[in-house]
Amino acid sequence: MHLTEEGPLTALHHEVLSYEIDFRKKLRLAALLNLFQELANQNAERLGFGFEKLMAERCFWALSRLRVEVEALPHWTDKVVIKTWPRGVEGLFARRDWLLETADGQVMARCTSAWLLVDLDRRRPLRIAQRLPGFEFANDHRAIDHELPRLEPSAQGEQVWQHTVRYADLDQNRHVNNVRYVDWMMNAFGIEEHEQHEVKSFEINIHAEAQEGDEVQVTREKQEEGWLLAIHKAGGQLSAIAALKWN
Repeated sequence: MHLTEEGPLTALHHEVLSYEIDFRKKLRLAALLNLFQELANQNAERLGFGFEKLMAERCFWALSRLRVEVEALPHWTDKVVIKTWPRGVEGLFARRDWLLETADGQVMARCTSAWLLVDLDRRRPLRIAQRLPGFEFANDHRAIDHELPRLEPSAQGEQVWQHTVRYADLDQNRHVNNVRYVDWMMNAFGIEEHEQHEVKSFEINIHAEAQEGDEVQVTREKQEEGWLLAIHKAGGQLSAIAALKWN
């Protein structure tokens, strides 16, 4: 594993590891998103807007929306290259994109995202330019030429499992890491369903953070073009919602 850098872009050269795969020996969606997130951390640190800088300003990045489109997922021991770069600011959102490529440059997956800068103490979104002057990374290069609309919840979902948030679910900001939501949602489908289908696209909105001790439930609803997945906290508050399409 090693990093290369070119302007605002950072690339990770990576060999798929045994703990990143599923029973088909393919990279799990959540493992891919973990790699994306780790590379984003590395890129943000290099550009001067990483974790330590934000802690000094009493704020942190929180994922709000993300869409990933998959052509194919690599297998165990495959060598891949992951690239990321900041795309600029749109309103309250900082945009970031990724590409997953084979070692010879063929695109396997594309991803785009929108992040909020959140006040660490008040847990409220901040104006990026006001808290981080100099955050200027306008970039016309897009992994996906697709907007990230607000996904609309439904009351028709079937509850498929529930969970109490514990230590292993939390990240350095003491809330459930966004990739854990993805793992929970993919657990809404059994082994047979995963044997028969592969992810074509996955789009998620994060609405409210979940913390230690929160009781959450995962629901799914079949729709014309795929599945609508949701995570609610006890009392009905929506924590995350996603749209999944299979190949």
